[in-house]
Amino acid sequence: MKYIFMLAAFLSGTTIPLQSSINSGISLKLGNPFYGAAVSFIGGAFVSLLIILLSPAGLPPIQRFAGINWIYFTGGIYGLLIVVSVINSVPHAGVVSTLVCVIAGQLVMSVFFDHFGWFGVNVIKISPRRITGIILLLTAVYLIQR
Repeated sequence: MKYIFMLAAFLSGTTIPLQSSINSGISLKLGNPFYGAAVSFIGGAFVSLLIILLSPAGLPPIQRFAGINWIYFTGGIYGLLIVVSVINSVPHAGVVSTLVCVIAGQLVMSVFFDHFGWFGVNVIKISPRRITGIILLLTAVYLIQR
């Protein structure tokens, strides 16, 4: 089952160059990266709401939101930082260079999330194999930039 989810994650990753190019393009046409980000988030919010409304479960009861730590409501802010950073970088660095840096940043930080179990993720300790993987990833960033 783990590999099915890994394949799904890989396939979702194949859409990131498309999203990056589209968001960058609309931002250039509108003249502001935050306009492009807003268009992106409004589209995503609309589809998410539509899926929720059409699902049998529907909207969760409002009581479910009580007691949730405020930090869990900040995910959209990080999404905005990612989208705007990519929007600004793609025209200057290209899609590959931009995304290899984004991916490297994600994976380096993910090692710490796994190692320390931040935000309740399963703890997976840093190992020599993982460190080697990060070194190879950073080498890829260097090689792609050349």
